[in-house]
Amino acid sequence: MNAFDDASKALKYNFYHVIEAQSRRECSSVYAIQFDPRAYDDQLWDFYGIAAPLELFRWARVRRAEHLAGRLSANWALAGLGNVASVGRGLDGAPIWPAGVVGSISHSRDVAIAVVAPSTLFDSIGIDVEDILNTDSEIEVRNFVLSPSCFAILEVYFCPAIITTLVLSSKESVFKALCSIKKFSFDFSALSIADISMAEKVLTFKLDRSLLHSGFNSSIVRVNFRIDGARIFTCCEISVVGGCENQIFRS
Repeated sequence: MNAFDDASKALKYNFYHVIEAQSRRECSSVYAIQFDPRAYDDQLWDFYGIAAPLELFRWARVRRAEHLAGRLSANWALAGLGNVASVGRGLDGAPIWPAGVVGSISHSRDVAIAVVAPSTLFDSIGIDVEDILNTDSEIEVRNFVLSPSCFAILEVYFCPAIITTLVLSSKESVFKALCSIKKFSFDFSALSIADISMAEKVLTFKLDRSLLHSGFNSSIVRVNFRIDGARIFTCCEISVVGGCENQIFRS
């Protein structure tokens, strides 16, 4: 993908624009775009040179726009690593990354974000973006994603809507990162909050025994987060080696 040509196409169709671009070729590349589902057209897949899913015709217009935006952000992120390949798609819909790359994609109603990194540095990576929940949704989701004791750790810093959205997004990122290493499912209750660093914008989670028995050799995972207006972004990296202190979402 030629980034400048692609930017010109984006302006022509008014489908999306880049809102974040972080690229450190030795460690990671993150790209976020804001897109307009109303500007979506099926011809955009060919226009951007991205293979449309075979089941595209079954999807609602909004889902088509979200999926295209996710693939666009992924290709931008790959370009940020100096990788000219495009992200593929497996039979289960999961992204297939080029050899030597790990990555993750997420989207909300009008924002898509992707992160990629060399597989020599990370076993896996998971990213998530969530719109901050409204009051009714927060109450409904809270009991699903965190315990009263975990809520108490965070209520010193945030209001209930941000707490629940932050934990939901963080656990989604952890889920993506862990499940890309080993295909299995686990309940969100398997992750409990151990600590938070407001200075580094990092949440630390403790894994319960069911996850440790599944073959993971660490009892904790850390999640970078950023609260940005009405959205929350989170990212979880599973490192192969030390020496690459990633700065995703950190000021």
